[in-house]
Amino acid sequence: MLVLRFILLFFFFSTARAVENISLSSSRPLDSPDGQYLYLVYNEAFRRLGIKLHYVYVPSKRALSMVYKGEVDGEISRGSWYGHYHPLLVRIEESHWENAFVAVVNDPKIQLDGWESLRGTEYRVSCSTGTQICDANLPKLIRSDQLRPITRSLQGLKMLLANRTDVLILSETRAQTLINHPELPTEKLYIAGVLGSFYGYAYLHKRYRHIVPKVSVVLKNMKEEGLLNQYWKKVGMKELLKSRQTISSQSINDQSVN
Repeated sequence: MLVLRFILLFFFFSTARAVENISLSSSRPLDSPDGQYLYLVYNEAFRRLGIKLHYVYVPSKRALSMVYKGEVDGEISRGSWYGHYHPLLVRIEESHWENAFVAVVNDPKIQLDGWESLRGTEYRVSCSTGTQICDANLPKLIRSDQLRPITRSLQGLKMLLANRTDVLILSETRAQTLINHPELPTEKLYIAGVLGSFYGYAYLHKRYRHIVPKVSVVLKNMKEEGLLNQYWKKVGMKELLKSRQTISSQSINDQSVN
């Protein structure tokens, strides 16, 4: 009996640590610049550990349920606070980017600076369902009848252009990828301000906690090699916004990106 127990324990720990494939969900399409960037970063990071990455594109809210159902092994990009709400996930401690939540509008008169600037306003506000920071902040700042939830960022842009919402909250990297969308007149949209900045991290299911430190070390090495900056430029991403500007890359206000 003792020998059998030893064999079973050995089998359990050896299989738990033998990771050959890992699937991470993302709310960013793989053919978008920010999706391409995330794929390049983590594909290389896991490749160095002998692990094949599978990138799974799904809406933000569905991503978490897929983790709980065991359909994916983690999420490729969430804020630093995410693991606090979802202890099933373990954060890879090295970040892959600095990001920000920005307010996209169709009225250049709207100006916002920080989450508190939404308090007491009458704006209709949209944010993707499952975005934890929006779920935590918006109910404290505006009435429930002002909320206009969306499942995809492109849906939010279309609502802005149709005047069915006033403020669309996106990550700044997501807004960048939609600047030159071929189907939408994005020159009519503006970034009204930055609501808050954050760092982006990947999260793995806790059953993979044994590889989390290894991935962190690899990411740190890749940063020191300048590889993340190379990927950022390769996919056409810009530096983070320093001040309010139009979302259109052709606008005269675009000089505020530096």
